[in-house]
Amino acid sequence: VTSTDLLEPWADARPVREVMTPAPARISASASLADAAIAMVDREIHHLIVDGGPELGIVSALDLIRALTESSRSD
Repeated sequence: VTSTDLLEPWADARPVREVMTPAPARISASASLADAAIAMVDREIHHLIVDGGPELGIVSALDLIRALTESSRSD
C-alpha cells in the first residue's frame, strides 16, 4: 500500500486484507545482512518478515542501508 493508495477515497473503507500481501517473504533472524539484501533484490521487494525466537519483526531495505552506513562510519 502506497501513500497514494491511502489518499484514494475508497481506501479507508476497505479492510487491509484486501490489499495485503497474503504470503510475505520471510527470513531467519540468524541470516546475515547480505542474505537479507540478496533476498530483497531477488524478489524485488523492500521488506522481509524476520522469523526466529520469541520475537517476530520486519527488516527493511532502509534498515540494511543504515546498518551498512553505520559500520562504514566506524571503520
